[in-house]
Amino acid sequence: MQRKRLIVIIIGVLVLTGAVFTVFVWNPRENENAPPLQTNERGNSVGNIINGGYVAQSGEWIYIAESQLGAPPLYKSHLNNISRQPIAPEWDFVSYVNVIEDWIYYKNAGTVGGGNSNIYKIRTDGTGREQINSDDSSYINVVDDWIYYVNNDDDHRLYKIRTDGTDREKINDFGITQLNVVDGWAFFMDREIFHLHKIRTDGTDYTKLLSNDDVGWINVVDDWIYYSDYGNNKSIYRIRTDGSDQELISYNEGVHLNVSDGWIYYSNWGDNKYLYRMRTDGSENTLLSAHECSYISVLGDWVYYSPGNLLLPMHRIKTDGTGHEVVFE
Repeated sequence: MQRKRLIVIIIGVLVLTGAVFTVFVWNPRENENAPPLQTNERGNSVGNIINGGYVAQSGEWIYIAESQLGAPPLYKSHLNNISRQPIAPEWDFVSYVNVIEDWIYYKNAGTVGGGNSNIYKIRTDGTGREQINSDDSSYINVVDDWIYYVNNDDDHRLYKIRTDGTDREKINDFGITQLNVVDGWAFFMDREIFHLHKIRTDGTDYTKLLSNDDVGWINVVDDWIYYSDYGNNKSIYRIRTDGSDQELISYNEGVHLNVSDGWIYYSNWGDNKYLYRMRTDGSENTLLSAHECSYISVLGDWVYYSPGNLLLPMHRIKTDGTGHEVVFE
């Protein structure tokens, strides 16, 4: 009798364990509703790319494309201990730098030993340099295993190609500029009247977002598009990515916008092109540096910029306006 009772108890435990396992592990409805894992890894921020992509970061390392004569065209340095470690060959002329894992993707405008504004990649240790396409390319956005770019050889149309150089494809049929690729959408301006548009990265659902404003320096961040309105004295505006809720943020003349971590960094053309920042709602407008600036990049707590001429040494300053220094004399 006791033996039968023990067997019944064991069977009951096994049935209960199986039921729990089925509910919590093998429940097909639960697995069906679970959100898919998404990495959405990108090689640089949209604000940095719009400003030429001269600086990128991966972990504690920064990668700098230097236009200064006599400097390495691309080098890496520890974020807090600036030192040049050359990566690309000296004949490359580098911009639109994107870094994903141990690969650097960039535009090479060098003319000695190849270049011609094509897309190249090279490992972060300087090995494995190879050409990816033969198009004159700009505004290069690397997202996951795709490279999105403006093909200047095809009337500045939008293209994509895989990071291994396969599956090259045209996405749209008119000339564009200032490409931002975010969450499966490409945002850009047309080259004729500089209005704002978007299209899915598979070429569907093309939408014109603004028909009146002459925009520039677009940054797509957190469901907002920030831009300068060149038809309104470069005032700074934002609009939702669905085209709603257009707002004036500031009448300041903002150029080279870079939106990062709740702040808009910009060159104030109403004040000698000095470096300023303001919050994304227009509050706390602050002078950061009384230097003429252009091509603004933001990496963590540092703002990198050109002092008005790409052939001069790059400068950087903390996001709170302290610690100004020339990256390399």
